[in-house]
Amino acid sequence: MPYAVSYILAFTTGLAWALYLLLTGQTPTGVAPFHTAIGCGLAGGFGGCTYCLRGVYLNYCVRNKWDGKWLPWYLIRPVVSVMCGVAAYMFLSAGLLALRSHTQAGTTAYGFYAFAFVAGLNVDNFIGKIEAVAESAWGIKKSRTTNNDTNAGDAANSSETKKE
Repeated sequence: MPYAVSYILAFTTGLAWALYLLLTGQTPTGVAPFHTAIGCGLAGGFGGCTYCLRGVYLNYCVRNKWDGKWLPWYLIRPVVSVMCGVAAYMFLSAGLLALRSHTQAGTTAYGFYAFAFVAGLNVDNFIGKIEAVAESAWGIKKSRTTNNDTNAGDAANSSETKKE
């Protein structure tokens, strides 16, 4: 458990440092056109780290059912959350997903960031949604994992860790 928490906190610190560099303009010159995409990746990462820390808290402190076999999940999940944050940006930018809000002149990317945070927080459902969009738009069938169980890899909500 200490390894998972240390890793997640270090990953969160790295995300915070990257966000600081992005917000203060201390990024390489060619990065400027990608600020929103990078910000979405960071937001997804923060969502994933939040979910992982919640999972540690629930499984170690509340349920007293910590199992080291989930360590790879805790190491991989924040990275996958960053990827989902960037994917959220791509799908929103392409118009394949829409935010249901009123658009106003001078709107910012905060809606993208909020959606990316949720994509990182809830990776399983986000991937299911993306697969549903791909199926309806291009006829690409859902993966076996999504078809069988949308929470198959979800350590914080796994049936093995739920308190009956």
